[in-house]
Amino acid sequence: MKRFFLAFLLLALTLVLLTACENKDDLPAETTAAEDGTLNFSSFTAYDLDGNSVSGDIFAGHKLTMLNVWGTYCGPCLREMPDLARLATAYGEDFQLIGIVIDAARMNAAKNFVQRSDKIEEAKDIIAQTGAHYLHLLPSESLADLFLNEVQVIPTTLFLDGDGNVVGQYYYGSRSFEDWKSVIDAHLEALS
Repeated sequence: MKRFFLAFLLLALTLVLLTACENKDDLPAETTAAEDGTLNFSSFTAYDLDGNSVSGDIFAGHKLTMLNVWGTYCGPCLREMPDLARLATAYGEDFQLIGIVIDAARMNAAKNFVQRSDKIEEAKDIIAQTGAHYLHLLPSESLADLFLNEVQVIPTTLFLDGDGNVVGQYYYGSRSFEDWKSVIDAHLEALS
């Protein structure tokens, strides 16, 4: 009986996670990134899917960075990736897009992130299939401390300026190319 209850609970939780980002009415209200406006990503460290070290230096030289948290199991995330791929190349050097594959690493008992090679390979396959050939990062302790520990819905997206400061609000759920373009254009205009 315990096994049945645990299996049912796991299935229910999975269905909630998979559908939460599908219906925008069920999403949390979009919120400002930090109440005091000081959330800054300039000192984070992480690795990309190929094991290369990445730091907050990647924001320099770009007016705006779109940071999109996604998962290999998230249908809405995967459906928006072709549109994100188009956006990644639509703006030139002023704009860059970075993905964080939330399930490509997991936190162990010592509170360290351990890479999941099966999920990294699955993410690489998804990237190839969707054409989303922009930078994708693995979760890290510093990203968890900054932001990832607060992520409740995927996809979750936020925007950063060239100094790594979060601008605007968090965006929950997937959007179309045109919807994201409108958001990006407004942020670029505000940063000019």
